[in-house]
Amino acid sequence: MSNTKHRVVEPNKIADSTTEIMDKDGKYVPLMHRGINKDFLDLLHITLSVMAERNDCDPNILDYTFSVTDYKDCLGLTNSKDAYHKIKDMTMSALADCALAYPTDKGFIAYNAFQAVEYNDQKGQVCISLSQHFKKNLLELMAEKGKKVYFELSDTLSMKSMYSKKVYPVLLEFKDKTITFNGKGDQQGKSFTRIFSLDEFRTLTNLPESYGVDRLRSVCQGIKNDIDSCTKYSCSFTLNLAKEGRGRYGKLTHICFNLLSIKAEEVKVLAEPHIKDPDESNSVLLSTIVSVISPESTSANTIQPNAATTVTPNTSSSQ
Repeated sequence: MSNTKHRVVEPNKIADSTTEIMDKDGKYVPLMHRGINKDFLDLLHITLSVMAERNDCDPNILDYTFSVTDYKDCLGLTNSKDAYHKIKDMTMSALADCALAYPTDKGFIAYNAFQAVEYNDQKGQVCISLSQHFKKNLLELMAEKGKKVYFELSDTLSMKSMYSKKVYPVLLEFKDKTITFNGKGDQQGKSFTRIFSLDEFRTLTNLPESYGVDRLRSVCQGIKNDIDSCTKYSCSFTLNLAKEGRGRYGKLTHICFNLLSIKAEEVKVLAEPHIKDPDESNSVLLSTIVSVISPESTSANTIQPNAATTVTPNTSSSQ
């Protein structure tokens, strides 16, 4: 884990977002052909960290340029040449799936976050051009207070799995909370940081329904390994199996995670830089957001901070 000044602030509802939109029949429709685009998420993380460092709240500023060497440590690389190759490859695939979407009163709206990505080989720089629509909505989300998570940019950039980059911020939302599982299964009565129903986890990570218990366990193990090695937290997970047939536990219904600080002292919350709102006399809180904008999570895990809560999760899921 690299010591870096680059930090990300992500609203909870963006962390909970997916790459799918719910249609009129209540079914989720994928917006991206390949699901989560790891390179797009990484470049978006970098771009929004640049915005935060510049205290940018101007809707007319769309271009953000950064030097590759400034971010090689965040990528876990010590060699500048490796960093150039890595980020060059990222820029080549970032535009393939950079769609964003969010619900409206009439349905939903979708657009691309990036309108252009330029890599300058001679200067070793990348210029990201945000779309006007994305920047407008980004600034609206920046004004939301008290619903954000904070983490070092190097945390997610150094992770190997795309699922880790997506799930880690969601776990951070609940790091100071205790949730007791009150559904059916072998984990009933036990406490966790975050409890996902099987359908909720698949929607969040864009995993296909064909993934069975073994492959889901492998995905979760990759998330645990990334969090343990790339962040200041330790992670564990448990698969909740409900009884089926002759009383045997075998049907996977929920995935339960625990996230603990590996430091003895309490992790300090990063302060949000204040900037002046050009339209109002008060200030707004500048934050960086990542990932895909889509309907807010309807998880049953809506609880108050530092409170031990009993949750009866939705048990409608399939193996």
